[in-house]
Amino acid sequence: VIQSKSPIDKYKPALKTLIPFRPFANKKNEHPNDKAGLVSTMTFSWFTVLVLRAFRKPPSTEDLWQLSKYDRTEPNYARMLRFWKNEVSSKGIKNASLWRVFIRFIRTRMILTLILTCLFSGVVFISSGIILRKLIQHVSNPEYSLSHGLVLVGALIAAEVTRASLLTAVYVINYRTAVRCRSAMLMMIFHKVLHLTHVPGSISAGELTNMCSNDGDRIFEICRTGNLVVMGPILFITGTVYVCVLIGPIGLIGSGIFILMLPVQGILVKLMNSIRQKAVALTDQRVHKINEILTSIKLIKMYSWEKPFSDVVHAIRVKELSLLKIAAFLGSVNISAAFLTPVVAAVIMFSAYVSFGHNLTAEEAFTCVALFNVMSYGLKLMPISIKSIADGAASFKRLQEVLCIKDEQDYVRKKTRDKQNIIKVENASLSWNSKTSTVDETDSKVVEDTPVNDSKHLLHDDEPNVQVTLQSIDLTVQNGDLIGIYGPVGSGKSSLFSALLGQMELLGGSVAVCESIAYAAQEAWLMNATVRENIIFGSTYNKILYKKVIYACGLEQDFNILPSRDLTEVGERGLNLSGGQKQRISLARALYSDRDLYLLDDPLSAVDAHVGKHIFFEAIFTFLKSRGKTILFVTHQTQYLLHCDKVFLMKNGTLIRTLEHEFDENELTKSEDKAEVVGDTTSASIQSPGSPGKSLNENDLEIQGKLMSDEERGSAIPMSTYYSYIKASGGFILWMLMSMFFFINVGAQQFGNFWISFWINQGSGRENFSAPVMFDLTVNSLLDNPNFGLYLIIYGVVALAMAVISVLRGFSYVSMTIQGSGVLHSQLFKKTLYATMTFYDVTPSGRILNRFQKDMDELDTVLPFLWEMFILNFTTLLIAAALIAYVFPQFLIIMAIVLPMIFFLTEFAAEFQRLLDINGVPCYLFACANRWLALRLDMLTVITGVVTTVLVIVYGDVVSPASAGLALSSSFLMTGLIQFTIRLLTEAEARFVTFDRIKYYITNIPQEESKSTITPEESWPARGVVEYSNVSMRYRPGLQLALKNISFKINEKEKIGIVGRTGSGKSSLAVTLFRLVDSSSGSIIIDGVDIKSVDLHDLRSKLSIIPQDPVLFSGSVRYNLDPFSKHSDDALWIALEKTHLKPLISSQEGQLESTVLEGGSNFSVGERQLICLARALLRNSKILVLDEATAAVDSDTEKLVHEMTKEMFADCTIITIAHRLTSVTSCDRVIVMNDGEIVEFDEPNVLLSNEHSQFSQMLAAFKSNALVS
Repeated sequence: VIQSKSPIDKYKPALKTLIPFRPFANKKNEHPNDKAGLVSTMTFSWFTVLVLRAFRKPPSTEDLWQLSKYDRTEPNYARMLRFWKNEVSSKGIKNASLWRVFIRFIRTRMILTLILTCLFSGVVFISSGIILRKLIQHVSNPEYSLSHGLVLVGALIAAEVTRASLLTAVYVINYRTAVRCRSAMLMMIFHKVLHLTHVPGSISAGELTNMCSNDGDRIFEICRTGNLVVMGPILFITGTVYVCVLIGPIGLIGSGIFILMLPVQGILVKLMNSIRQKAVALTDQRVHKINEILTSIKLIKMYSWEKPFSDVVHAIRVKELSLLKIAAFLGSVNISAAFLTPVVAAVIMFSAYVSFGHNLTAEEAFTCVALFNVMSYGLKLMPISIKSIADGAASFKRLQEVLCIKDEQDYVRKKTRDKQNIIKVENASLSWNSKTSTVDETDSKVVEDTPVNDSKHLLHDDEPNVQVTLQSIDLTVQNGDLIGIYGPVGSGKSSLFSALLGQMELLGGSVAVCESIAYAAQEAWLMNATVRENIIFGSTYNKILYKKVIYACGLEQDFNILPSRDLTEVGERGLNLSGGQKQRISLARALYSDRDLYLLDDPLSAVDAHVGKHIFFEAIFTFLKSRGKTILFVTHQTQYLLHCDKVFLMKNGTLIRTLEHEFDENELTKSEDKAEVVGDTTSASIQSPGSPGKSLNENDLEIQGKLMSDEERGSAIPMSTYYSYIKASGGFILWMLMSMFFFINVGAQQFGNFWISFWINQGSGRENFSAPVMFDLTVNSLLDNPNFGLYLIIYGVVALAMAVISVLRGFSYVSMTIQGSGVLHSQLFKKTLYATMTFYDVTPSGRILNRFQKDMDELDTVLPFLWEMFILNFTTLLIAAALIAYVFPQFLIIMAIVLPMIFFLTEFAAEFQRLLDINGVPCYLFACANRWLALRLDMLTVITGVVTTVLVIVYGDVVSPASAGLALSSSFLMTGLIQFTIRLLTEAEARFVTFDRIKYYITNIPQEESKSTITPEESWPARGVVEYSNVSMRYRPGLQLALKNISFKINEKEKIGIVGRTGSGKSSLAVTLFRLVDSSSGSIIIDGVDIKSVDLHDLRSKLSIIPQDPVLFSGSVRYNLDPFSKHSDDALWIALEKTHLKPLISSQEGQLESTVLEGGSNFSVGERQLICLARALLRNSKILVLDEATAAVDSDTEKLVHEMTKEMFADCTIITIAHRLTSVTSCDRVIVMNDGEIVEFDEPNVLLSNEHSQFSQMLAAFKSNALVS
């Protein structure tokens, strides 16, 4: 609600809606609902314009209206946040309730909808109770005139139109409330998460994603249907009173059955909710694990870990499905109880009534039956409403856990006391060991997401349980300074930047930093968008500034090799870019943002010497420093520290000032040697901002650069989709048997009504049922019928049969649907896990995860619930229509006219909804399409009720009151059910799109070819000889070759270095060796065996790789070293000892069982890399690939890694892909690559002895660069 000057003003727009007709000048994209009058609002006629437009052509974004200003997120978020803050301030954070905030947010609209729901319930009672009774009385009494009957018909029409209008009004308000509440609540969560320094370990990224999708939908549902829960009690009370008026106190027996069912339903819902919460916890575990798998899929494939990870997910899924099956069965029993209650109530009540000597008349019987149906209608809505309330309550509880996470105090002052200083840190001690937790936890667990080697730091005196990461930091930085920072791995360099950004916990001292900051992280982050969009990052595109940034970051050459230059999509997490390209794009984003302070965390770690020198002098020194910007620059390449104004050494969490560049000359020399990095083998210069690139139209570039495939679906769901679902759920035979259970179940219910009619028509047994006109209620008493006992027994047996069949039907249905979900999840996961890497390049992981999360949740719970409700109601309609046709065959003629209209309208509306869904139309318009259809269906179904009533009046002299009552009660049942059933069908069809998406993935995900023509010996490869013969490779059809006719041979135990500029094809060699992408031509031979003839699992399990980006999984140290428990503890400790990690791990609480957080965030990059090395050591492979494994570590760690690999893998073939010359100068031979080709391959000494060789020129170029530096 928009802020107003007075409390009354905020209701003025809503009050204007009460004006019957309001003129509306349709401005472009202005939402017409804001200007609609009462008639237009109640009938959704304002929406008809869009429907007619869609009839002519599919709707596009241009056809839609802007979101109403009252429904936008910002004002509703501000209002919700204000209520939450008031709740916290008044109740305290421990006693605050998000549920109370929610009620307050919707209070006015909730009260209004409750009033309208009460009125709706009253009209339903009048229509189905009073008017029906009067109609049966009209048939029973020949003295009534035709005009009396027509008055009753008019009253029925008025009641039904009023009923439909009131229900529409309820949904009009509910939908808008749902849109506002959902967006406001999710925005609160979004803002909360963004402002947290770190999230408790108890809440994973998967859970946060789940909150924004599933929990958001549940908030929408509780607003949409939650208030309908009052309808059941209202209809129950009014129905009970009227039944007692009809047959006296015995009527309380029937109502008592309804009362007895309420606690039963309550217990069922409570159990269902409890089990559902446990299932949701398992869902979160499963999604979290799948998210980890998708994030690390490249490593998992290279290590051939698909099967073990699949087993982990499958084990979680089995437990999840077992709980979902129980919850679904309880829900099915709850639904059955709603259908069963009126029959049981009627059987027991009528049996008692006649047993006490009362004669049951048609007027009494069928009015009671109709009232029980009405009461049952309320009970049928109650499971839906109660489920939405229960699910919503669980969602609010989960959301509140996030909102109640303790906000860390923002310790960073945004302005320094001295205007000359842009940073002022005084005696600051900081820790990662945040005690962030939900306030409800009494035993808060410390979350440690700091590098674990920082555990060596002293504990803070005042907080003995907190480990200090940065200690006694003093740092003063003046405006325009260039500050250089260097130090060993895990010393706290990245933590220092996090401290300046306010992401740590301040234990003492003070931190003051300016507000305008740009940060380029050590591990580059890219979003799924074009290169340009990643750089400008939502800012206005400034062509001149953009070109300068591109030149400064040395990206022009890279643009030339991308298919669409800077309009190329980079793929999820930049998968199709090299590490150097990702890092420079991240740096370019920081430069383009034009801030006062720049925090650059090792921006030169993944680039070669030529580009590194260019970036330092053009980007850092010229673009930033010469413009008066302040830079903090972390690097391991200490030759650049000579050009810094101040230099600091970070060691063991302390910052040591190095005066006048008096840092260790040996350290500088090591760094210079280490930075002997491969330059451009073609000696290409960095293009200036004005240099021409590829001359292509931007629209063409945009099309060529399209990497991520759009997710498209056909407008209609083909029958093959339903066939696939039936097949996955058990097949046609089982579905036919299950359908019989549905038909018998509903048939038994309707047979009860038929049997009452038959019984009453039989009377004393002295009249023939075939001549109902002779039936006289005054002389034909049921009590005089000689078969009275038999009729009563049959009536009771029908009710008992219903109960038994309901349980069988529910169990069979739930078993089949849950089986289907399990089968489909297994198929989808298997297809995804064994998909080609190309699939992951062109499909965002968020979209894949959505299949396993939101779509699978719909398939597990929502879709079966909707289909069960639809089948039950549809079967009820069929049998009710058959009963009416049994009494009045003429009714079939009317149905033949009305049904095509209903189906045409339904199909048109369903098609319209599918078009809306495909085009991503906001959920409010989608909901409006639902209600637009529902209202018009209601008007059509009124026709069936009116026609039946007219037939009763016209043929009143030839049908018995009992038969008329049967027809009328069935007609009233149909009137209430047709719209509801059709809406269930359209919603179920719409939700079936989720299955269609899953089926599409299962059918169309490209799979890795793993055809094995030979099975190598267990000892293969025993020597480690690798031979490439005329190998060419392209990543996807239509792209240029990444490798061009490559041929070389690596001998047994040989150590090979591979160097070359970014994009030269170095990593592509590893890609082909592991067959992540199969070569287009040529062959790769390992120990005499062509790898294409070997099963992928056999191949990859025999190779090891240490990638540039080290991958750790959440769990324990043991799990990351040996995920599938193949090695003993002794073997693990030996591997840790050899990798110099034993002291670190043994000092941790739990040791091998010590916690590894998601992504290994509580270890430094260097430590993660050493753990990966220990993991590779345990595999004991004959061939090891180091893919730029030391790009992001300091010289000491790099030296350690190379010494260990040399020692531990002395008997192995080692392929080192690197851009640092020190990584390869000790190799036996070096391959120099350029543009996908090998330009040199020889021993390092031989290449260096030839001053004209590319390798020699690279080294000479570097030394020249270092000299200039």
